Amino acid sequence: MTRTLDILKALADGNRLRILAALLRVEELCACQIIDLLGVSGATTSRHLALLANAGLVTGRRAGRWIHYRLAGNVLDDDLLIQWLSGKLSMAPELERDRGRLAEILSCRPEDICARQRVGSCCG
Repeated sequence: MTRTLDILKALADGNRLRILAALLRVEELCACQIIDLLGVSGATTSRHLALLANAGLVTGRRAGRWIHYRLAGNVLDDDLLIQWLSGKLSMAPELERDRGRLAEILSCRPEDICARQRVGSCCG
């Protein structure tokens, strides 16, 4: 039951749902791209990503100073969860702006996004 509670807690926040919606559209996003999408601080985004990871919904991989996130394999294998999330998130009008913003973000190099955000260290 603990795992179910962790998943429900992770899904109980609009920004975390926005992250999942973005990762349903693209295979992988760098932390700096997620920060840019949400428009919140790196620390806040990191906290959201940690909750999603602890619930087993996303995984991260480090590539140098970059951290890339994707939906966890167990989530992708869970057809019912993916169908439910996709259906609910596709009907959310507030995510329409995110779809356009995500396209803009993906047209930029992560290095350029990171450079705009930099206040010390980047993407970590």
